[in-house]
Amino acid sequence: MTSGSPSIHDLIGSIAGAMGVRGFENTMALPTSRRYVVLLVDGMGLQLVQNHRERAPFLSKLT
Repeated sequence: MTSGSPSIHDLIGSIAGAMGVRGFENTMALPTSRRYVVLLVDGMGLQLVQNHRERAPFLSKLT
């Protein structure tokens, strides 16, 4: 873990560790599994979508 609490930085390594990939440590104590799905939602463009709702009607409905 980077700063005492888990972050996105720790996620992929922990998943690899939970899946038994050599060289990776499961620092987030994820359950052992053969498969994981990672869904990353990036909120960095939130203000841009809100300012231009007409150009991104689907995304603007999600905000």
